[in-house]
Amino acid sequence: MNNLQDYENLIELLKQALLFYANENNYEKTKFSELKGNISAIDIDEYGSQARFALNKIKEIREINDKIMKDYEAEVSAVQNNGEEEILNALETLSKMNNENIDI
Repeated sequence: MNNLQDYENLIELLKQALLFYANENNYEKTKFSELKGNISAIDIDEYGSQARFALNKIKEIREINDKIMKDYEAEVSAVQNNGEEEILNALETLSKMNNENIDI
C-alpha cells in the first residue's frame, strides 16, 4: 500500500462489511412493500455483495502494491547495473589513458 491512510481506509471498509453481517437486525424479515413482502437487509445484499466488494478492494490494492514493488525493484536493478557499467567504462577510459601515456 502506498501509505498509512490506504491501510486505514481498507480496514474501515472491512469493518463496515463485518458490521453489516454481524448485525442481527439485518437478518430479520420486515415488511418491505406490498409487492416484495417481507425481506431482510441480507436478502437485499445479493448473496454477499458487500463482502465481495471488500474482497475485491483487497485484491486491487494487492495488485497495485505488487506492481509498485516490481517497478521499484526493476528501477533499483537498472540503477545498480548502470552504476556498475559507468564504473567499468570509467576504468576502461583510465586504462586507455594510462596506456597512451606509456607510449609517450
